[in-house]
Amino acid sequence: MSKYNILITGTGGCGVGEGLYKSLKPLKDYNVFSCNSSDNSLYLFDDPTTSFIVPPASHHDYCKCLINICKTHQISVVLPGSEQELVVLVNNRNLFSLEGVVIFANTAEVINTYDNKWETFVSLKALNVKTPDTTIDIDDKSFFMRNSYPIIVKPIYGNASKNVFIVETKEELKCISAYLGFKKIDFVIQEYVGSAKEEYTISVLSDLSGNFLGSIVLKRILAGGFSQYIECESFDELDRIAQQVAKSVNSKGPLNIQCRIMNGELYVFEINPRFSGTSPFRALLGFNEADILFKKMFLDVNVFNRDKIQTGSFGVRGFQEKVYLKSIKSQLQINS
Repeated sequence: MSKYNILITGTGGCGVGEGLYKSLKPLKDYNVFSCNSSDNSLYLFDDPTTSFIVPPASHHDYCKCLINICKTHQISVVLPGSEQELVVLVNNRNLFSLEGVVIFANTAEVINTYDNKWETFVSLKALNVKTPDTTIDIDDKSFFMRNSYPIIVKPIYGNASKNVFIVETKEELKCISAYLGFKKIDFVIQEYVGSAKEEYTISVLSDLSGNFLGSIVLKRILAGGFSQYIECESFDELDRIAQQVAKSVNSKGPLNIQCRIMNGELYVFEINPRFSGTSPFRALLGFNEADILFKKMFLDVNVFNRDKIQTGSFGVRGFQEKVYLKSIKSQLQINS
């Protein structure tokens, strides 16, 4: 296979973009280009000739800038590496398509629904998918009659556990709701289900037409909003349920399902309609989502092999540090 040029956005901040970079950079099939809205990205400096500083996703020239990069470097695929960029890129998919560039992301409908925690609850309940009881009304008496403390308070929009609270009392709920109100952050109040010891992150990958390509279930322990420790086993029943959920929500592209076990049943508490921060874990275990999707879309082959997933394994996430001479910053390509 000839090398293909791909662009990963949002590679700073230890997030999804960084994870995708680490998943694809070691593969011989790709020339990996990266970009970020600031120079605080570790991987921008690995090869400044393929790295770009671009405007933030909110900037009116953001898409124009990325399209110019794609045209100049014959890039055929863009992988969104942050939530903000994901929404903007999907809403402007046609602009990239006119230049022969494919955005590797789910549909706007799926993203708009499942980026919203309240809409996620409404949709999953309508689909008869087990999900924690949820309300957006702090004075919802019926909710509090059905549920006892502790409960969960989380922003309607957000990720990485930012502004997520485990609330133990009514007084604490009032304080936290006042704080979020002051910050103008809309939130949901949710039933606390299961145990952190029984939490799972499940990737169900489809091509952009909705055809199932593969899946993997990881048991995880969170730290600072990230999966700090994972275990990979077969988890066949959880896998089966997750595939049904992905089909029910009409997923077309990457989909990440967060769930817990309670009373022997799977409860989906969050769906991230995108690649996940655990992508590098999955790639190391034999499920490289971006690579699988690329080869299906461009070569019409599904390279996923469930037998090659390294079940019986665990993974641990840490940090890494690198030091560079300041002069390397002058080599970065600034596009604005």
